[in-house]
Amino acid sequence: MAAMSRRPAAGPFGPGSRISICTHGACTNQGAAALISDLEELAPHLRVQVARRGCLGMCGQGPNCLLEPPSGGGRQCVERRVDSFQKALAMLQKVATPSSSSSSSSPPAVLPPQLLHRAQLKSDALRLLQAVSFQPDSVLQSMQKACQLLSSAIQLEMHERSLPAAGSSSRLRDLMMLRGRALGRAALAMGNALEGRQHGEAALADFRAVIGSEPQFAPAYLELAKVCSFTGQLQQAVDFYRHALTLPGLGASEAEQVRRSLAKLDQRLASAPSPQEKGNRHSGDGSGRWKVARITGLSHDSCIYNLENLPPEESHPFPHHAWHVQVFLGSTMREYTPVSSAAAWEAGQLDLLVKTYTDGIVSKNFGTLRTFDEALEASLRTYSPVEDQACWITLSAPMLTLYLPALSEEASSSGEGTGDVEQLDIVAGGTGIAPALQLLREVMDPKGAFGPCCRATLLYSSRSSLDVLLLDELRAAEASAGGRVAVRHTLTDQPEGEDPWESVPSVHFAGRHGHFASYFQPFEPESGPLRPGCGEEAVFRGRLNSAMMEQALAGPGRGTRCVLCGPQGLLDAARAGLMALGHLPEAIVSLRASPITSKKGAGGWAGTGDRVQEQTCGQAETRLGSKIVLLRGDDSSGESESGIASSSSSSTGRRAVAVPPAIRVSAASPSIAGSAGAVLACNVKVPPSGSGATVMSSASLTSTPSWSTHDAPPPLAEEWARPPAPPPLSNKATGASTSATSVAPSWSTHVAPPLLDKAPKVAVGSGSKAAAALAAAPEAPWPAADSRGSFADRVLLANLSRGPC
Repeated sequence: MAAMSRRPAAGPFGPGSRISICTHGACTNQGAAALISDLEELAPHLRVQVARRGCLGMCGQGPNCLLEPPSGGGRQCVERRVDSFQKALAMLQKVATPSSSSSSSSPPAVLPPQLLHRAQLKSDALRLLQAVSFQPDSVLQSMQKACQLLSSAIQLEMHERSLPAAGSSSRLRDLMMLRGRALGRAALAMGNALEGRQHGEAALADFRAVIGSEPQFAPAYLELAKVCSFTGQLQQAVDFYRHALTLPGLGASEAEQVRRSLAKLDQRLASAPSPQEKGNRHSGDGSGRWKVARITGLSHDSCIYNLENLPPEESHPFPHHAWHVQVFLGSTMREYTPVSSAAAWEAGQLDLLVKTYTDGIVSKNFGTLRTFDEALEASLRTYSPVEDQACWITLSAPMLTLYLPALSEEASSSGEGTGDVEQLDIVAGGTGIAPALQLLREVMDPKGAFGPCCRATLLYSSRSSLDVLLLDELRAAEASAGGRVAVRHTLTDQPEGEDPWESVPSVHFAGRHGHFASYFQPFEPESGPLRPGCGEEAVFRGRLNSAMMEQALAGPGRGTRCVLCGPQGLLDAARAGLMALGHLPEAIVSLRASPITSKKGAGGWAGTGDRVQEQTCGQAETRLGSKIVLLRGDDSSGESESGIASSSSSSTGRRAVAVPPAIRVSAASPSIAGSAGAVLACNVKVPPSGSGATVMSSASLTSTPSWSTHDAPPPLAEEWARPPAPPPLSNKATGASTSATSVAPSWSTHVAPPLLDKAPKVAVGSGSKAAAALAAAPEAPWPAADSRGSFADRVLLANLSRGPC
């Protein structure tokens, strides 16, 4: 056999060789920046070139370097795991030393000991700054040690500058910037503690010293802005960021990052400061930002979010009634029923049960949250304020859902006592268990709203045993009520003889947190899993029907009330079944998922099971001298969240449409159509023709509304080219015709039909059916004033149900 040829050795190396460092993601995380600093500090003295390059294909073994001989030949090689100053120095000396086959006859250069000492101090500090661990205590220790190393390096540099052969001013600047970053990271780890503020002031002093010698050095202003944002000096941070944008030297990506940071700071400045920022010992009425302390995954799409805040100054306004809170995300709002008690809220604790929908808005945002500890680690890793991390939820103060025991949205004025409700039957599905649990707690407590004699039965519908939520809490309620509470389960799609996890769909979206239950990390109730066998907890199978409810619940009677909580399909089925069993409509209360409304009263979108609310619109009132009707809906979100906002006897699913905020609904024509699907036909009331009143533009609409005769222009602009003139708009009440041919049909210029004094005619349908229904609707005088004021003076926000999810 022929002898195997040996692979030629790398090289020959010597002066003029080049070291190319991989700066790809993996090598960067493994210390490429410190390696680059080492080589750039030492290589010029050995006449070796240093460059950056892309991935070398050895991820996980970095930092990796490509060693290239001087031009003219030789073989390259890769040096792996150059992760310390000693390894970097050894590699550099290997490349700089001429090999025996090299044509170079010059002896290798010798590095001065003082240079090596200063370079090693900086190198060790850089590696501490790039520490893998981001626990606050570990970070604080590492940053304090890095500050000591950098202070020694700064002293050496300043001593050299005092000698006749002065050192480099850029080297001193870099050391000051590094020490400032180490101090800033220590301040971030310490938070608002006294030592943290001291570290922050020291960091600011280093950066100001750099600016004192180089007033146009933009990175120093960026670092000043970051430290100011850590320490709560928000306006100063904004000023430093804005000044940095005016200086040369910022790249396009850096400038974009600065603009994003400015946007976040503007949001923090616009919102009220948190109680901690104010230095208060309470949270006022409990509204504002709450911190996510823990997340517990109950199923593959539902979690309990344990929120914390300073205890409120006031006691709970509805301790023995059904209540909820509003959750705000930008201009979008959802209502959620807490699964924790009013006493817990008074102690600054709040638990929300949320099912995440991939096409939701607020619920999907919940699915990307992090606990405060996770957010603090991310803050230290990214060197950004913890206030910018996804660990905060903005809540309202507690709001009333239903007065108990009347189960009404209005306080009872008849003097009826707690004995009116002798039997409470609750039918719940999904996250509708949250308001159901509130009611059960009032029943199980002898001093609760229903008194010591009321009994309750819960029929809880879930897809499978894995989808049963709050099982421990339900068992505790049943066990502590002395036989007055009974909980029964029905499973609509429980797989028999196989693992229920096999039928669970995979759910993925960007930023999804890792707290959801899964096959590898299932939720295990402390009291054990659901017992689905015959005669056990889950005695029923299949969807709700009359026979199931007749067997599980009490029959109709004078003291029996029924409460339905859940998605629209369950509400419809339960209501139909209960009425078939003889329950009166007035004895049934439907609690639906919360409406999707705007925090500021601008065009939000309605979700499943929404109600009519009252709300004002100051701009429209100023412009047209009266109140308006806003119709809101959403064709982009199918979420039905656990917040319960209303009681209703209606079970018809409809989709609301958007109407510009300046329109007031009152009389006959024209109808207003929404491009999202169904039509809510109504009329527009404006001052008499010729008064110059116009319909204002609305930049908040996300679905283009239209008059019955022509489409309006897209809503997200103020000025539009003149489209073709629309046909005349007929006035059904008077038979007159209002021509709009001389006016461009845009929301900013189109004149609406003249004032009419008949009662409003509203019809719900789609397309021509809505128009026909509107035309056939009888006319009537305006309704008389009631306890809430006249109809004309009310501001109605009509959020109609979208139907089953």
